[in-house]
Amino acid sequence: MKMQDLGNTEFPAAEMAALVPRYLRLRECLRRDLALLEPGERLPSVAELRAQYQVSQSTFDRALEGLRREGLIRTHQGKGMYTTESARCRRIGLVFGTDIFANGQMYNQLLLGSLQRQARHNRHLLYYFFEDPCCPEGEHALQQLAMEVQAGRLDGLLASSGFGVHPDGWDHLASFGLPFVAFAHRGQLPNRVCLDWTAMIRLGTAELLRQGCRRIGLWHRSPYQANQKSAAFMETLAHAGATTRPEWNVIATHDRPVESVAEDLFRQQWLAWDEKPDGIVCGDDIMTQGLVHASSLLGIRIPDELRFASHANKGANTWGAAAITRVEFDLDQVAEAMLARLDMLMAGQRPEPDVLMIQPSLVPSPTDA
Repeated sequence: MKMQDLGNTEFPAAEMAALVPRYLRLRECLRRDLALLEPGERLPSVAELRAQYQVSQSTFDRALEGLRREGLIRTHQGKGMYTTESARCRRIGLVFGTDIFANGQMYNQLLLGSLQRQARHNRHLLYYFFEDPCCPEGEHALQQLAMEVQAGRLDGLLASSGFGVHPDGWDHLASFGLPFVAFAHRGQLPNRVCLDWTAMIRLGTAELLRQGCRRIGLWHRSPYQANQKSAAFMETLAHAGATTRPEWNVIATHDRPVESVAEDLFRQQWLAWDEKPDGIVCGDDIMTQGLVHASSLLGIRIPDELRFASHANKGANTWGAAAITRVEFDLDQVAEAMLARLDMLMAGQRPEPDVLMIQPSLVPSPTDA
């Protein structure tokens, strides 16, 4: 952005004028324009800036003082005003649901760490908004977020799928009018990032077939995309001439922790099955933990009698030394994709495709590497 272009940013819509003082709206306009300049670049004079933004001296002085306190500009007596490194930072709101603190939700915690690292790399400042378990669903986070948006303190917005448990959560977030990217597997949101679960099922099934399994079951915890997952599983089996049985294919949904549900179901069903599978593809690492524990209690040797190929998050291990084929999703890729798409939106560009699906990678168990 050239110096003479400063001042082209318009004030927020007129309806916001009654809610946000003029000097605050000016400060946010200046902040957005400063972010487009190179660090250390000299600004026009105060008189020139006042004329460009068409504001009074008192309004300009109050806005400028705020930018000084935030370290976005520095003033050299008799030499003018200059931008700082901090002026290039974008301010990103990050919304998570209460499930980020829940046991068995390691992916949310890993994703948060990945977003923090990517934000530092891209010179973004993260502002955190968490659902408060003491408030109605989403209320606390949305109220806090609304105040920050109203004050013009955010440039963009990111949210994780956990927030989507609030029925109107995504609509509320989109209604703020900020550039917005979600990590979400459901709904019609544009500009979202999700994991390709059918690719995970295909990879896991194909790898068990390569390892010699011919009687394979499918376990997963969510009815989401159940038909697509099942179709990918059946197609991969049919191509190899392998078999499955309906009772080996289980969707374990329950209010109890999924690990204990999977463990109890597997122990009951294994004893009831006349014919038993020699391999299981599992779409959830915590569920796999329950299956592995149940196998141990039943005296099933892994991988000699039963092999597993399971969803996994790169960098996380919930199974100890068990020899399990990992079909990994890298949450660093998720975070990088979310921030890259948000950067495009903040620059006025449209990311394509609307829904970006992150692909898994295969990590065979140590006995089969």
